[in-house]
Amino acid sequence: MPGSRNLPGALDRDTLRQLFEELADELARARVRACICIIGGAAMTMAHRRDRATHGVDARTTANRPCSRRSERSQSATDCRLPG
Repeated sequence: MPGSRNLPGALDRDTLRQLFEELADELARARVRACICIIGGAAMTMAHRRDRATHGVDARTTANRPCSRRSERSQSATDCRLPG
């Protein structure tokens, strides 16, 4: 965004929304029901700050093993800046 102070590789609001939508679609295809609570900088970016980004996503998920594996895979993809 013009005028923003985000560093390269930061996750902005639109990117976070896209990644969470992709994760939700993948979980739905696998018929995995999950509750993911986003906290920290990502939550603030999603809820309040269009002009800021974060470098990570802090989340708490349900104790569902398939969900945990998908979450780990999504985190690895995010670390490489690939779609979840």
